[in-house]
Amino acid sequence: MQDYRKLAFAGFRHDDTEEDKEYVLAELIERNVPASAEVVSALLEQRREFKARAKLASQIASQVDSSRQMEIVQDLERQYPVMKAALERFGFTTEDMPAWANNRDPRSEIRDKLEPKVLVPAQNLVQPTLLLIPPYFSIGMVKQIDAHRLPNQKKCTYPGSWKGLLLSGFFAKCWDDKQAKSPLRWGIGIAEGQPHIPVPVDRLGENNYRFSQWREKIGAQGLDVMDSACAWLMLWINKIHQGECIDDECPNVLKETPYDLGECLDLVSVQSARNRIKFEVLSNNEAVTGLHARGIVWIVKPH
Repeated sequence: MQDYRKLAFAGFRHDDTEEDKEYVLAELIERNVPASAEVVSALLEQRREFKARAKLASQIASQVDSSRQMEIVQDLERQYPVMKAALERFGFTTEDMPAWANNRDPRSEIRDKLEPKVLVPAQNLVQPTLLLIPPYFSIGMVKQIDAHRLPNQKKCTYPGSWKGLLLSGFFAKCWDDKQAKSPLRWGIGIAEGQPHIPVPVDRLGENNYRFSQWREKIGAQGLDVMDSACAWLMLWINKIHQGECIDDECPNVLKETPYDLGECLDLVSVQSARNRIKFEVLSNNEAVTGLHARGIVWIVKPH
């Protein structure tokens, strides 16, 4: 039997690694060929070409990712003053709003929080949209929107103005003015800003099942589900300020609110409907066309 290791290790260059040596050795044994200088050289050259192609592909992928991440940062910077103007349009104070860049207190900068752990999953969003969520609970945001309605806009649907909603555990526990256990803070996120979310045919099961499917799909991309009413309302404010409307054909599903609703089995949906923001409780077996969820990357969670 030939001493493959001794023969194969002859003629290696200084930049060849132990893995390269093991590769050549494994190839010689598998092919059962003499470990001549010509064969070893051919296998080494094959290995080097493979590594070169892999390195080039990695560099290209890295450049593409870096380029896309830079595009997202630049786009979010352009969105910042638009977000500020949208908040002010609906009467929210922006004096304590997190700054995009603040030399006096770098910890409050949004820009410095845009690290790869945020930007990498954000690349999976079709329309990455900056959200700055003021320190309000959902009902407070609804009241603020109602007080600064757009022309021809009707009042939002919320407990006290729509029959039956208070019977739901969701609204009974979450849509009131309870004191927060701790001070509220501004939320910062990058959300899916696509106005209308396409719903694949395989996500048209029962309501809770559909929500689970969306959660699984969104989670696989490294994103959280945008299931907060505050986040959806802020996205609506952002888009309507720019003359766009989100979810006016199909509802967006919500699952979480500022309070713990572990015992709430029904889903809650929200959509733009006839110049009104409409929240609705959905039973587990109720058929709703186009029910969907949005992804978000939280930079700072609001509650």
